[in-house]
Amino acid sequence: MVNKLILILLFATPVYAQQTNAQKTWDIASYATVGTQIGLDTIHNIRDDNRKILLIREGVNIGVTIGLSELIKHFVHEDRPDHSDMKSFWSEHTALAATTGGWNVSVGWSLTIGTGVGRVEANRHHPWDVLVGALVGTSVDYTTRHYIK
Repeated sequence: MVNKLILILLFATPVYAQQTNAQKTWDIASYATVGTQIGLDTIHNIRDDNRKILLIREGVNIGVTIGLSELIKHFVHEDRPDHSDMKSFWSEHTALAATTGGWNVSVGWSLTIGTGVGRVEANRHHPWDVLVGALVGTSVDYTTRHYIK
């Protein structure tokens, strides 16, 4: 695990160094919007009377979204706009924001859109990567709402 973390830091540092200040800001902001979305979804679920089912659904949403994203990135090799790797399709950040955005539609979708814009402006994803990520996240959330009650 430590070796993987060291490798990630070594390979991420040159890419981060090549980004403009605006791209770095957008990159950080997109991480912040995903974290905020997951945090607000968790708080909402904990406060609900049906917290056990909602927290299980949130965990399934996050797990399935990450699993599907990583599986697709393993088989679909699309170059990122910044040419850092071949894992652009689809935007996992946007998918995670979308799959945890059901706690409040207006705020949730605002954070999801903000995440997607951040990923494109940071030069990490193409617009279609973000669109597909949002569709995947929404689909996962929709599916779990109908099967985990």
